[in-house]
Amino acid sequence: TSRWVPILRQHKPAIVAHLARLQRSEWDAADWRAYYDERAGIREYDGGMSRAEAERLAFECCVSEWMNRHKQSSPGGWCAWCRGDGAHDPVLPYGVGPHAWLHSRCWPEWFGELRAEAVAALGAIGIGLADGAAHD
Repeated sequence: TSRWVPILRQHKPAIVAHLARLQRSEWDAADWRAYYDERAGIREYDGGMSRAEAERLAFECCVSEWMNRHKQSSPGGWCAWCRGDGAHDPVLPYGVGPHAWLHSRCWPEWFGELRAEAVAALGAIGIGLADGAAHD
């Protein structure tokens, strides 16, 4: 361990940058299906949930993951929705970096549009709710 710690410290910025790139890389339909099936299986078999409830929650996990991977970031101080600055109406960060900065009044519309995009994109690859309803 003592041999590797200095090497890891020296290369930490590059390692973190590489891991961030891997996390943001685009998944294909098989990746999304595996993610969905894993989440549903854990809830059904380990959590004792009904299959329908496990699938509903797995779908919500997929929606959240898609949103985190596809949100538009914005420079600090500028709203990702209305593009206004935070001089008289503060903007707050959303999500794990890079952040989307938003006015509180803009968040509901921004979030709703991003969620609708996620539901449509997941539906296009066959991941969706059986009844077609969007649950929060």
